[in-house]
Amino acid sequence: MPLHYHRSSGKHIPLELGSRRWFDELYNIKKRHDAKEKDKQRALVKQNQAKMLGTSTNKLEQRVDLTRDLTKF
Repeated sequence: MPLHYHRSSGKHIPLELGSRRWFDELYNIKKRHDAKEKDKQRALVKQNQAKMLGTSTNKLEQRVDLTRDLTKF
């Protein structure tokens, strides 16, 4: 199944396997996938840290900063 290149005209044109455009498109797909996986990993780490501290992920930064400020003095 060949990759398709989406041009500004709105048409999907099949790319020739092994061509430079094909490799570029494959590279872009991999970059997007890796970024998604990295975001998922960050969210999981944040969620685990929030569980450990007994707070929600929304208030995590605030609580960590508050703890850091209180322990500095």
